[in-house]
Amino acid sequence: SLSQISLPVCKYIGEYAFYDCYKLSQVSLPVCSYIGSSAFGFCRSLSQISLPMCSYIGSSAFYYCSSLSIITLGYSGVCSLYDSKVFSYTLITRSTGSIYVPSSLVSVYKSASVWKLYYRIIQSYPGL
Repeated sequence: SLSQISLPVCKYIGEYAFYDCYKLSQVSLPVCSYIGSSAFGFCRSLSQISLPMCSYIGSSAFYYCSSLSIITLGYSGVCSLYDSKVFSYTLITRSTGSIYVPSSLVSVYKSASVWKLYYRIIQSYPGL
């Protein structure tokens, strides 16, 4: 029945850490740089996540987060995705969501390995 988490000093989320926390709707990870494989798999209530320091997202990390429609990244370089399964069965893979990145990195993300699958929904932060 976990519905929200705030981990202000956590830098690493391990594999399956919050797997099947289907009521999880709010996540705060301001300094997390690593999201392990299937870490948030089947978190069906999670609709958005902000990962300002993330540099790596593992396979199936957000697998079947069926409500996930907004991802905000703020890393100074491109966050690495393990594979194309990271966002399987989310609104992101249906191209109905949004991936927000720093304006200086929009074109880099749109051409980066795996990220280029989502080029239509990668954009700069709202209001910039």
